[in-house]
Amino acid sequence: NTRVDGETGVKVLESWGRVQEDLDACGTSLLRIAKEDKELAALLECPGSDENEDFARQAALAIKTVNDIVERIDRLEALTPYLKGLGARCAHFGGKPRHFDVLDTALTGMLEAHLGNEWTVQLQAAWTVAFEAVRAIMVPALEQAMREKAAIDLIQGTWKKIEPYKEAHGVKMMIKLFEIDPEISGLFSFDDDEGPLQRNDKFRNHAKTVMVAIGEAVMLMSDVDSLVKKLRSLGSKHAGLAVTPEHWNSFGQAFMWMVQQALKKEWSPEVAQGW
Repeated sequence: NTRVDGETGVKVLESWGRVQEDLDACGTSLLRIAKEDKELAALLECPGSDENEDFARQAALAIKTVNDIVERIDRLEALTPYLKGLGARCAHFGGKPRHFDVLDTALTGMLEAHLGNEWTVQLQAAWTVAFEAVRAIMVPALEQAMREKAAIDLIQGTWKKIEPYKEAHGVKMMIKLFEIDPEISGLFSFDDDEGPLQRNDKFRNHAKTVMVAIGEAVMLMSDVDSLVKKLRSLGSKHAGLAVTPEHWNSFGQAFMWMVQQALKKEWSPEVAQGW
């Protein structure tokens, strides 16, 4: 359920107004309960003492995030992009869907302790609806980000095994490219008097340059804005070189062949899917 009706929203917001009277203490209470889960405590880097400055900083950040969400809980559609982004960011810190159960327990415990007799069965039901609505938006975004992070880790990990031998692998890839699409070789001008391409310095330097550019893009995969900027720059550099979309398809085939050859026994359907 990703809806919070008017009556539920009113109950949540009115009770939260009383929590806002002492957010610092509520943040401390929230984090104290949450860190009882050892895995989550390790991810949050929560120290043992509540009086530690790092703990106070984490508690303040946690309660601010909750506050930002609750204040807009009656406008869930407008809040959705923020929640999706927050869910995705959780994946980069090792967050898991099960941690929402921990947060649910922590939030409920904090509210019950702060509101006392005002914490009724009806109010708890309203908060449950609100929390589940938030969970329904954040968890799919978290799971998608987890899959993307796993793919990026896989790609970057395998690239690190290729990178030390980038010139040799680049030479093999470029030769394979010319085999797949002989037309592409006509876009280059390498001196013929140096013998086979494998021993042509100009050719080898170009192959290495290509591999360096690929490596830079691979290492930027976690930074989408920088990656897009890098790829656009590379694309514009090829715009005046008679390179066509079909040539990029041929390059992709040659590249995948090179990765498979380089990784040998480490090549797998999972690695192929990642690349």
